[in-house]
Amino acid sequence: ANLRASVPALEESSGTPWSRLRESVSYVAASEPLRTLIVGEGLAFVFFYLVVPVTVVYASHSLHAGAGGYAAILVAWGAGIAIGSAAQLRLARRIGPRMIFISTSAVAAGYLGTAAAPTLALAGVASVVGGIGNGTQWASVETAVHQLVEDRFRVRVAAVLEALASIAPGVGIALG
Repeated sequence: ANLRASVPALEESSGTPWSRLRESVSYVAASEPLRTLIVGEGLAFVFFYLVVPVTVVYASHSLHAGAGGYAAILVAWGAGIAIGSAAQLRLARRIGPRMIFISTSAVAAGYLGTAAAPTLALAGVASVVGGIGNGTQWASVETAVHQLVEDRFRVRVAAVLEALASIAPGVGIALG
């Protein structure tokens, strides 16, 4: 099989990096579904990271679990990510864009459940649920973005999405 035939040709670089960035942002802005998806993901990331500094205080003071409790919540979330990533492989093609809503809702449910949990064990269960959503969410968004974008803009739009994903944690943690 000829693998090169299935790989889109790279676009010629023309213009300055700033003009290419403006062109990419204009491309995203011109498509309502794409714009909604990328802006929504940027906002979701801010909210996802908002809880990071709060979780340390929550585990230590509310659950009286100390550093070990915080680590247990992180391990539970990580286990959920592994489960979600495995589920992503099987579900993404069948569920499609609805997976973004389902997975984002699972992340939110994980955060809300963890916040409401009166014990470390329940916070751990909620964290597994949030991790499952986390393990499927990003891949679902990337898949949907690539389905909405013309081949010649894939790299540029992916760069816009990655830029938001890089900026959002700092904003979320600062707000948290």
